[in-house]
Amino acid sequence: MRRLDNIDPFRAKLDPIETLGRDHHRLNLNEWIRFRHAIAVGNDAAELLPQGGKSISEELKIEYQTLGKSHYQSVVHLVSAYQCLEIVRRGPPTELAEWGTYFRAQPEFYFHIGACLDGIARVAYILLTHGQKNRQKELNFADYASTGKYDTGTSKRIFKPEFAQIGKLVQQFSIEGVYQIRNGVTHGWQLPGMIRNGRTYWPEEIRTERFLAWPYIEIERFKKYTWKRTIEEILGDDYSNVEKFFNGSYSYFVSKVGDWERNNSVLIADR
Repeated sequence: MRRLDNIDPFRAKLDPIETLGRDHHRLNLNEWIRFRHAIAVGNDAAELLPQGGKSISEELKIEYQTLGKSHYQSVVHLVSAYQCLEIVRRGPPTELAEWGTYFRAQPEFYFHIGACLDGIARVAYILLTHGQKNRQKELNFADYASTGKYDTGTSKRIFKPEFAQIGKLVQQFSIEGVYQIRNGVTHGWQLPGMIRNGRTYWPEEIRTERFLAWPYIEIERFKKYTWKRTIEEILGDDYSNVEKFFNGSYSYFVSKVGDWERNNSVLIADR
């Protein structure tokens, strides 16, 4: 693993969208930057140095580059989600022409948050499941970010098994609930809102139900929902949780890069 004592997260050279997140939006990307440095970004498989007389397989090169693509996916969507959050925080616009941007930013926020989490899930799968019997090697890694599966022994659903080793972070920051909202805005109908004192509230049930009551038809069910937080508050809380999960995950991933190197008989060039 590359040395980490020579990397300054505040001065590391990043691409424009990454720099926007760190320097303009002041997002906490420190642990991700350390991980990015530890794996030498992940774009060029020539950074992998074979050890013990073994050669580097094409599969391993693709795996390494998938680490690069996946951590980049997570950070650019974290930044994009923040930009959506800024739009929503301004509140309902006064000009009709601005309503499209405001309205669209709400589901787009969860699209970007979900994509960020999917990128983290792929990194987790590659780094943390190497050598396990249930690991299925795939050249495209397309299914590494699963939505969950059922344990054949207990018939209990396991939420994103690739998150198993960071399960405490998943629970601490309510990540499954965020995925539920992402699935709802992606596959369900428009989330119902309630206007109170000029502010729009979403029901707390958006974390547990994909298809919520449609207020024009299912009014009695709609009235039973729990209305505690405005749209701005819900998105703000979810962003704060995901940003903390993002940093906690990459802090853990940094500690596992050395294991990945040993398991694959390679060193990542420190140059």
